[in-house]
Amino acid sequence: MSQMVQSPIDATKPTAQRIANIDSGVIEGVALRSTPGDSDTPCTRMAFSEGVSSPELRGDVMAEEFEGRDLSEAVFWGVDLTKATLRDVNLTGARMRNVWLVDVDVDGLIDMLVVNGVDVTAYVNEHDPWYPLRSILRPTDVAGLREALATLDAAWVATIARARALTDTQLHESVSGEWSFVQTQQHLVFCVDKWFTAPLLGQTTFHELGLPNSGSRDFGWLGLDLDARPSLDEVLAVRDEQAAQLRDYVDNVSTDDFTREVEVLENGTVPMIECLYTVFEESFEHHRYAVRDLVHLGT
Repeated sequence: MSQMVQSPIDATKPTAQRIANIDSGVIEGVALRSTPGDSDTPCTRMAFSEGVSSPELRGDVMAEEFEGRDLSEAVFWGVDLTKATLRDVNLTGARMRNVWLVDVDVDGLIDMLVVNGVDVTAYVNEHDPWYPLRSILRPTDVAGLREALATLDAAWVATIARARALTDTQLHESVSGEWSFVQTQQHLVFCVDKWFTAPLLGQTTFHELGLPNSGSRDFGWLGLDLDARPSLDEVLAVRDEQAAQLRDYVDNVSTDDFTREVEVLENGTVPMIECLYTVFEESFEHHRYAVRDLVHLGT
């Protein structure tokens, strides 16, 4: 198995555009309580405007949203983060002192996590059923890319087989206000087009069945039919075509290509390898959500 990238986000590189980065920051006297659970992770999570924060009404207080900010080496002192939501945030090297971690739910890649002087990394990863797949999403060599792609494909084959036990109505049913199983497949079509077929293969139009997240619907993606309601088989046919293209690309790529800069619509310039990492991460996260929702739907 290939070695996992230890610090995937560098604040000095374009990838800082895509996530809130608190790399090596210091957090002291901070309350972190009652953090909400997961929701679907949009493929366009990297598409935020640099340095923009927007207010959101929370009761009678305006709660700020920080998107795409580079907060590396920032110091948070006496800050109240009760019920805060941190999504797609890089906390590599962060140090927290005198914090209140009460009713906190953390979901993500764990590597060298020390709590009150106790290294809990091994315990967490040993008990995380998703760790074997989660740990291979950011490989450092071509063999690792092939392994990650093959493992993700195999996971989806099994999950899609489960989904076929559902009725057509259930396949299009939203669970807890999030995407249906079919919509999840549509979104992954969009993600692959945005992060692979367009920037790496040079495709100029998006497949009509692709589905962007709500925050990016008005970007003007050429070719999309935002009102499309395909059957599962129709959207899986597109996913199969994209999977074949991905396999062919990974079979012929070299490590020299990893740092080649490419342009991604809505996001700008990123290293080529970040495109593949994003495709893998989106496939992984939405697979987890799909498995969770299938349980709710009774399969």
